[in-house]
Amino acid sequence: MNLRDVFHRFLPSRQALSGNRFVNFLGHRLHHPGLWHINRRSTARAVSIGLFIAFIPLPIHMPLAAICAVALRINLPILVLACLATNPLTVVPFSVLAYHTGAWLMHAPPSADFTPSFAWLADTVSSGWVVLSVGSLALGVVFAILGFFTVQGVWRWHLLRRWRTRRQRRLGVAG
Repeated sequence: MNLRDVFHRFLPSRQALSGNRFVNFLGHRLHHPGLWHINRRSTARAVSIGLFIAFIPLPIHMPLAAICAVALRINLPILVLACLATNPLTVVPFSVLAYHTGAWLMHAPPSADFTPSFAWLADTVSSGWVVLSVGSLALGVVFAILGFFTVQGVWRWHLLRRWRTRRQRRLGVAG
């Protein structure tokens, strides 16, 4: 099966996203073909930018993703999907990881009253937002780079496997 077919099957359609209240402010710009084209470069860039946006410790992921997709002409559904790496189930673990990464990078002692909960997250955002922001930025960059190269590698591996299968079929070799 082709990777494009997999993406087309599971990603939302143009009509579904244009009706979404978080991205409908873009209006006619959502109809640009570059926002819907799936190829290795566009997919890798969308995953990379989406993972970076996912680590921003503010609730502006979807509008920011839509603006980035329109400005950079990269695949909007994949970018939005990558932003969902942080969701209500993962926001606390990612924030804890970002906070401890920021504390480590800034050589600051981590919070002594650590309990992974939304209350801890709210307190950390209000008192240690600089540490959390530095950690979020660092993790965003790391995950963006990892996401980019992972998509490039998986796409290339899949393509090489398809070429090998096609060559074996042409030569009449049972695979």
